[in-house]
Amino acid sequence: MNDQTTIKEHIMNAKTPKAPQKITDSRYRFDSFRDRSVFPGKQKGRLPAMGWNSWNAFGSGNTEKLTKEMADAIVSLGLDKLGYEYVILDDGCYKEERENGLLANEPVKFPSGFKALSDYIHAKGLKFGMYNDIGTNLVPALRSVPADMKRTMHAPI
Repeated sequence: MNDQTTIKEHIMNAKTPKAPQKITDSRYRFDSFRDRSVFPGKQKGRLPAMGWNSWNAFGSGNTEKLTKEMADAIVSLGLDKLGYEYVILDDGCYKEERENGLLANEPVKFPSGFKALSDYIHAKGLKFGMYNDIGTNLVPALRSVPADMKRTMHAPI
């Protein structure tokens, strides 16, 4: 059996999906929230988790300096008073090789290390989080280091 046959058979044997169940209780329709009421049992005035994620802004081009500047901006703009409390460091910040089996910071982009960055963010009253996944293929920081930085990365200090 080849891939085409498998796909064709799958399509032929697929069941027609059912339509979504119709909402019959008018309390749960979008237009019933005009009075700003909430679902029964839910707390009114609660915000979703809000903050800043490095990937959305810089992809794997983020650095320690940029992350600190973003944390500073959240506080200086008063966004922390509006519910923005998380600073999330996403992919592209780790060394390509693990140290003793553990993820480690890329030393050019994050020279102070993750603990120092975390302490900096916490000192501002914000929460710090880091992305990783269960897989083995995180985006190494080296891929996004500018060429001029790569040339000097391994030069003796």
